Amino acid sequence: MPNHFEAVGFAVRDDAQLADVAVRAAEEGASVLTRAGEYRRWAPGGGAELWVQLDGNHIVGLTPHFAGDTSLRAGIVGRVAHPEDTALEGALHAWANPPQVGPADTGDYPFIVAVPDFRALDRLRFPSVARVQVAAFAHELRVYPSGEAYLDAQPSGIRFAEESFIPLGMFTDDENAVPEPVAVLSGRVLAAGRRTNPAGGDFWWMHVRTLGGEMDVVAEPALVDAEPVAGGVVSGTFYLSGRVSVDVPARGRTWPGRIPERHPRPVR
Repeated sequence: MPNHFEAVGFAVRDDAQLADVAVRAAEEGASVLTRAGEYRRWAPGGGAELWVQLDGNHIVGLTPHFAGDTSLRAGIVGRVAHPEDTALEGALHAWANPPQVGPADTGDYPFIVAVPDFRALDRLRFPSVARVQVAAFAHELRVYPSGEAYLDAQPSGIRFAEESFIPLGMFTDDENAVPEPVAVLSGRVLAAGRRTNPAGGDFWWMHVRTLGGEMDVVAEPALVDAEPVAGGVVSGTFYLSGRVSVDVPARGRTWPGRIPERHPRPVR
């Protein structure tokens, strides 16, 4: 299983390192208060983020994210909860690129996206149209210098387009299974480079245009076998993490969809 922490430059290879980075993130991160509990958002640099979940002064969860400049338009149609989630974890069921006029529960394709500040969206109504900044954490990654190279590498017959998206985590034979925020996608690279997380090490970042919109792709260096370049194509399997920007009517006024960050209390 690829390491989501190393995909954004955090050196977490064992339980001791995980505990160390969790405590540091909780102590240095900005507080985001919700009715269900508290998050601490630690953003040491390079776009890398860690979201700590707190129950009082106890750390109950830790989620990496990448804060990029991309976004895609999405119709948010429901919440997704896994039985093993903490009270502060969760995901959203959405449709990419819904019509400008018409229902939000249709579009280019449905997908699931995990949300690091999930409970900050408790008052989100469904359906809602929003901008979602999606960070796609690479599990498998292939890099091609051009669209032609990408197409040539595929077997003859039916081929995937340079910009394609399959919500793999929604396909299951078990009707009781919880859908997962996992997708197989390919996309055109608009920009790319190695980023440095000052609290850890380097990682790869790519601004990718795929079917339905644009997103940030991140990967640990061990997964990248060729340097991604603008104009090239990347494809693979990815875990989707996203933050939502939406205006939500609440008691006759507009609620911004996020709770302001505050100075944190010490974690003991």
